Amino acid sequence: MELTHYGYSLKNIPRCSKDAYLKALITRTEDFLIRLRWKAFFFLLGPEPPDEEMKETYGFRSNKSPPVVNELVAFESDIYQLIASIKFRHAPSTFLDRLDSDAARIKSSTTALIPTDKTSQHYRIPIDEYQRLIESSITAEYRKAPAGTAEHIENKAASIAARLDLKGRMQRFETSQAFVLLKDHKPNFATNLPCRLINPAKSDVGRVSKKILEKFTAQLRTSSSVNQWRSTGEVISWFETNCTPGHVQFLQFDIESFYPSISENLLDRALQFAQEHINISEEDIDTIKHSRLSLLFCPRGETWQRKDSLFDVTMGAPDGAEVCELVGVYLLSQIGDILPQQSHGLYRDDGLVMLTDTPGPRMERIRKDLFATFRREGLKITVSPPSTSVDFLDVTFRSDGSFRPFRKAEKVTKYVHRQSNHPPSIIRNIPEMIADRINSISSCKEVFDDAKPYYEDALKSSGYMDSCMTYNTQAGEAKPPRNRRRKRRVLWFNPPFSVTVETNVGRKFFNLLEKHFPQDNPLHKILNRNSVKVSYSCMKNMECLIKSRNKQLLRQHQETQEPTTRQCNCRSRNSCPLDGKCLSKSVVYMATLRTENEKHHYIGMTEGTFKDRYNGHTSSFRLERYRNRTKLSEKIWSFKDRGLEFRIEWKIIRRGHGYRAGQNSCDLCTSEKLEILLRSSDPHLLNSRTEILTKCRHKRKFLL
Repeated sequence: MELTHYGYSLKNIPRCSKDAYLKALITRTEDFLIRLRWKAFFFLLGPEPPDEEMKETYGFRSNKSPPVVNELVAFESDIYQLIASIKFRHAPSTFLDRLDSDAARIKSSTTALIPTDKTSQHYRIPIDEYQRLIESSITAEYRKAPAGTAEHIENKAASIAARLDLKGRMQRFETSQAFVLLKDHKPNFATNLPCRLINPAKSDVGRVSKKILEKFTAQLRTSSSVNQWRSTGEVISWFETNCTPGHVQFLQFDIESFYPSISENLLDRALQFAQEHINISEEDIDTIKHSRLSLLFCPRGETWQRKDSLFDVTMGAPDGAEVCELVGVYLLSQIGDILPQQSHGLYRDDGLVMLTDTPGPRMERIRKDLFATFRREGLKITVSPPSTSVDFLDVTFRSDGSFRPFRKAEKVTKYVHRQSNHPPSIIRNIPEMIADRINSISSCKEVFDDAKPYYEDALKSSGYMDSCMTYNTQAGEAKPPRNRRRKRRVLWFNPPFSVTVETNVGRKFFNLLEKHFPQDNPLHKILNRNSVKVSYSCMKNMECLIKSRNKQLLRQHQETQEPTTRQCNCRSRNSCPLDGKCLSKSVVYMATLRTENEKHHYIGMTEGTFKDRYNGHTSSFRLERYRNRTKLSEKIWSFKDRGLEFRIEWKIIRRGHGYRAGQNSCDLCTSEKLEILLRSSDPHLLNSRTEILTKCRHKRKFLL
């Protein structure tokens, strides 16, 4: 085991390859054009009836392909041409050279880089030991799920999706594999290697539950008048309102392992409490409770569940934080029996009590009552002794009424570097955002001036040499509401940003918008510079690269434990269409069709074996009823009609991986679209550009 510390924030983004950028651009463009088609289609269809209610989709998009809108065809063609004509350049930067060098070492590493739980450090661990750590952490808390458990959960989820009329939108369980974080702050770390197990598996029902809980918890906070904080600013506002300088003492408490400690009985009591204050239907409760049925997936592909039941509140669940907030409101109501209502509050699992002129015996009685209250709910807490100063979240509060920035001693502050491959608007605003943050958590100018040298040094170490923070009394204050009542419906285009791209994508996009939708165009009302905006998105940062490499190493290690599979099952290698590799999976291939005077190319892809796809092609060449199945079969039948002899050559041009539940895009489909786009100027290419906007067919098998 070797400690690795990179000396910069892992949020920094290295240079990306040409293929990686174009794939991201195709994905973002496809997403934009799909939304654009739907918007134009409904706009041209006419206004909706005033009494027609909008369908609640909970953020799930339709998986139907949008209809072709004739008014958009020319614009879409120019957008495709824009992608194909992207020019790249060399962007010299010593910092990016360093990032690229580290990224290359990460991608070629044979050991896993495991992050720590509390700091930004990483440890290099052999992959077999990393898998052993994951499996030992799993077996300590989980047991293997009986056969059919996942199907039972998904069947119930399908019934919920049908009730909400979302069956064509919601997907099956996301089977992301569990991983661990190292707790290097624990004693005897080097010998025991204590870990925190993270379960990232998610359910789409959890996304529905998240929306429901957000609405109910907001109503519950208002009706019960408890202090459940959701930001540092709310804590500061409470402190300034209720603090009597020189007369207060603080008690700080922390709920141990809050997420996994929430039992089914505790959630039932919280829901029952909520029903006493607000209206919650039985269908909503059923959805919330079903989202708590959780499974864990290990690197070996096995399915696990918690030892006592399927009920679990995982840290990676879509509604995990919202469940904690609902339970938190209930817990605050119980604490209200032993404390004045405005004297305490809770942020997730961190609680703070501020009492005025309270004698020592009374403080000790309150501490014991807190222990007893949480013990009744099946929770354990730690309570700090009474003090006149407390470090809560990222602020230190003092009894004299002042507050100042707080950071843990072992934590080194690092910001995104000025030369990072981020959009310029982000880089430009970082110093101002940091200054505003320090201003908002400083009670006065003296406190700000005392704290700012550390953060200015951190900014300078990240390349912001001219940064100088100044005190602003209005920092952090809410801006006055605007008089505008109508919310403008803006359509956003989010192309990826990279310093290696010479083409100004945003400018060219707006030029195309003005060219195709002038004021006399019927779509100008919804497609103009006020209703369509551009905001650059980011490529993968260093942290994402490390996570991807760890997953890849685990997958490769698992493959070495399995028996090797055959690469070809042809009777003789000479008859194999791919020279002995016809059983390759998840590939993009190219077929070259030749006659005596003509040559044509066809690009396709398959998630299964190439041999199965090849057999499908050959059947369309033999049977005339399948002549229109592909552009390749159409061309071959046209040769047959003309009596021409032809031959076909096959080769793999790219490898990828198919769509998995929960992913934003399909790597295999994007790879095929990229190859078609890069060859779109080839007059011999049989594929059409319209294939770029086709929906991923691999998603269908994951729909509920």
